[in-house]
This record gives sequence, C-alpha cells and structure tokens, in this order.
Amino acid sequence: MKEIKIDKDLVSCCWLYCGECKKYISNNCPGCKKLEKTPFWCTIRDCCLNKGYENCADCEDYPNNADCKKFNGFVMRTLGYICGSDRFAAIKIIKDKGIEYFAKYMSENNLQRISKK
Repeated sequence: MKEIKIDKDLVSCCWLYCGECKKYISNNCPGCKKLEKTPFWCTIRDCCLNKGYENCADCEDYPNNADCKKFNGFVMRTLGYICGSDRFAAIKIIKDKGIEYFAKYMSENNLQRISKK
C-alpha cells in the first residue's frame, strides 16, 4: 500500500486529490496524470494535458468553469452529484490559494474531494 503524501502532482485534472483515492493508495491506479489512457468518460484530462494545464483552475479559455462544457457538462455534473463533490469549491481553492495548498489541505484532512454542504 502506498503512503499517503502531499504532492501537487496528485491533484487530478478536474477536482479530486488522487493521493487520498483508495485505488491510488492500493496501487490499482497511478493517478490521473500518469494513466496510460484517459477513461472514456473523462474529457477533462485530455483537455488539460493537451493544453499543458495542471487542472481546470489553469484554464484561460473558461475563467468561469461553469461555462466549460467539459467541466460543467452532463457527465461531470452527474459524477459530481453522485460523489457529493463540490467541484466549483475545489477549483476555487486552487485558484485562490494555489495547487500546493490544495494538495496539503486535502492530504492533511484525508479528503479525496471537497464535499457539498
């Protein structure tokens, strides 16, 4: 089992922290950015990697992530709803305080996602 660590490279392209993911911890996933192939449902990963972004917080095309059809499209909205994840709050933290802060916050609080309140 992997040791949980604070690592900005474990912040996924969308809004999750891979460092707290059960699949990552149990060595069943290398983390979002190190996957060999993008999952069929995840258009965000390809978009970020193709544009050289660490995640959606870096997007210059859609400063308001709500306007992006990949970030705020049906599939991602559904996944956020199912997971109870506040996608916009996660991206706001990264934009306001930085990716290193986000990774530290998520790791120290044992969070894979920011929960909706």
